[in-house]
Amino acid sequence: MKRSPASFRKLIDKKFSLLVRERDGWTCVLCGESYRPVLSAGHLFSRGADSTRFDPLNVFCQCGACNGYHEINPHIFTLWFIRQFSLEAYEALNVKHRTLAHYKAPDLVEILGAIEERKSPYSIVAVWYKPDPFITRLVRAGERLKREEAALEIRKHGLESRLSHIKNSASVV
Repeated sequence: MKRSPASFRKLIDKKFSLLVRERDGWTCVLCGESYRPVLSAGHLFSRGADSTRFDPLNVFCQCGACNGYHEINPHIFTLWFIRQFSLEAYEALNVKHRTLAHYKAPDLVEILGAIEERKSPYSIVAVWYKPDPFITRLVRAGERLKREEAALEIRKHGLESRLSHIKNSASVV
């Protein structure tokens, strides 16, 4: 049975995600969370670009909260990367990300084989990136801000609904 490029991508995504989480010791690189069901492979640069989609330097183990927070505030993950590697490594990865690449089926077969055989660059080097205490504080501060914003929104909504209830009951009289 012949596979479509989309089905190859899906299979590679699954195997690559597992490889990344194993490499990073099943621990979120940003906050240190290690509860396996909430861990995923988080991309520094969007996985929409084939040029960096399966690049091990672009993908790290993240918990759902940090991965979601990265979507709306990429600066913390970017800062973590620069502190772990270097500004030059970040800029080189950014250039690679902006390079147009489109994998065809033979390319995907080759990538899948390299991942399955753990060939370079997919060989697992037992690297575990310790969460940076500064970044962890930033992540927690962001979570606290999100909770505070949500509480304010709830209070605001509650006040608005009470106000409309008062207006409605006043107009009835």
